[in-house]
Amino acid sequence: MLYGAGVSAALINWSVAEPLHFLQENPDNILGTATIGTAENFRMALKWAFVHWGISAWACYAITGLGLAFTCYRQGKPLGISTALTPILGNTWAQASGGFLNIITLVVGMLCLWNILSLGIEQVRSNFLWLGMNTATLPVDPAAFVPLVVVIVVVVSSVACISSGPARGIKWMSIINVALSAILLVSLLGATSFSGLTIFFVCLTDYFVALPVLLTSVWRGNDLPASVPSQLQNWQQQWSFFHWTWWIPFTVFIGYFMARISRGRTVREFVLAAMLAPAFMCFSWLAWAGGTGMQLETTAVRGIELGSVADADKLLAIIQHLFTPIPSIFLLALTFCLIGTYMITSVASALFVIGSVSASGEVARSTRSQFMLWAVVLAAVTLCIDYFSAAAALQVIMCLSAVPVSLLVALLCGSFIKGVYMELGAKPARPPL
Repeated sequence: MLYGAGVSAALINWSVAEPLHFLQENPDNILGTATIGTAENFRMALKWAFVHWGISAWACYAITGLGLAFTCYRQGKPLGISTALTPILGNTWAQASGGFLNIITLVVGMLCLWNILSLGIEQVRSNFLWLGMNTATLPVDPAAFVPLVVVIVVVVSSVACISSGPARGIKWMSIINVALSAILLVSLLGATSFSGLTIFFVCLTDYFVALPVLLTSVWRGNDLPASVPSQLQNWQQQWSFFHWTWWIPFTVFIGYFMARISRGRTVREFVLAAMLAPAFMCFSWLAWAGGTGMQLETTAVRGIELGSVADADKLLAIIQHLFTPIPSIFLLALTFCLIGTYMITSVASALFVIGSVSASGEVARSTRSQFMLWAVVLAAVTLCIDYFSAAAALQVIMCLSAVPVSLLVALLCGSFIKGVYMELGAKPARPPL
């Protein structure tokens, strides 16, 4: 459930597109420690992709969820950002800021939901074309019809998942995500001579060995655009900083969702589950789907130019190239279903959180009518965003929200540490003489 809620359908696109971009340019190329077209550069491309989708990204979710869960389940307080900040702010300031922080949680959560649905609509349109479905022949305007169908199906399915409870609807939808992902990845590995398991463990070793340096390297350019420092700075702004501004806003509702489904876990179990398990799923996608794409790109005999294909279509182009028509149509349809189940899982998880926040963190007060109300708001605004082509502006707003949300995550981290310290340092009162 953590994996399905945290990555949405974005990983389907970028698991192939990002390693292919890094195959042409990454910091090791710029520094001259790896040469384009070599096996070593193949490993460096995956190593840098692992940085953006690995443990450090999921750690943002984990610390947010851990602070919320500790305050709620250990100290018996309502599940909310303000109560999680009580060790730092104190009871008076925490209660006074409760409404403001709940509004922030709702706004950021809705921003993330609108981006998920906007991205999903574009992916569905691409899948229609690759499956041979020409939406231009529809008796209605496809520009309005496709978004309308996608939003209605996803939102209604999400409300149905929530209504059956996280232990049923969202859980089973997450299991379907993992099963479909496994079928697709195994099919890709079986269609090539690519030794995916070997590459997976080799690149994972490269990643963990270099992780301290990778996470603490910040490059600053100079006045010469072609110089190595300027190239490194431009690359980091285009990729690493972009990923940071994309992952950070999602921490609010993903961390909240982690806390909601983690009652009864120890801190060790929570950290391992929230950081390692989803990260290894991302590593698998990048190593096997991305590795297959890089192999096809560097093997001339295959005769495929993935560089000329749009980023959103690279995985679909690989499937169509590797398989004969009938298996190709099956796997394209499977990818289409996988995009849908990812969207439903993410939207259901977010609506689940938003309903709880609107009930002031009281789990029992979250009702189906609240979920349906927020679902209607989500659907209406998403259709307006798509109609007015405002998705790009929405992404800019969400990226800008990363700065205040990152400060909030830092406060939650400090509050959790202080809360644990206070609990461990508490001593029983001395009995009267």
